[in-house]
Amino acid sequence: GSEMCIRDSSHILTFIAGVKKTSLSEARITVEAKSSEEPALNFEIVLAVVGATGMVGEVMLRVLSERNFPLTELIPVASERSVGKKVNYKGKDYKVVKISTAISMSPDIALFSAGGETSLNWAPKFAKAGAIVIENSSAWRMDPDKKLIIPEINA
Repeated sequence: GSEMCIRDSSHILTFIAGVKKTSLSEARITVEAKSSEEPALNFEIVLAVVGATGMVGEVMLRVLSERNFPLTELIPVASERSVGKKVNYKGKDYKVVKISTAISMSPDIALFSAGGETSLNWAPKFAKAGAIVIENSSAWRMDPDKKLIIPEINA
């Protein structure tokens, strides 16, 4: 499956940078030829952040912004009590949606930091819908069918 577990959330962008060069290259990457320069890759990435209003989700969004992650659309996902609230990302407000709505919005990547139970219930559904799932809990760490990514070692 596409589900992956990253032990340290500070390395998510390092991992995504690697994913952009492989998995997404078959999906939504266009190449623009420039005169005598190498071609530039333009990524169109729809990114869901599950747990966007939580402490770790807020840090993920801040790091994505600081690193100028090239997303086309942000889908902030949170619990029912946060649905409808606004999350600001790079000066733009995004409306928080419930998790079932986020799947129907077809994200390319889903970052999960909403706890193990949420990951166990929903990460496979995102993966089945075609998203690359990167989750930050301990829910999948011992599952032999899921890749455990530690950027300094195997990313």
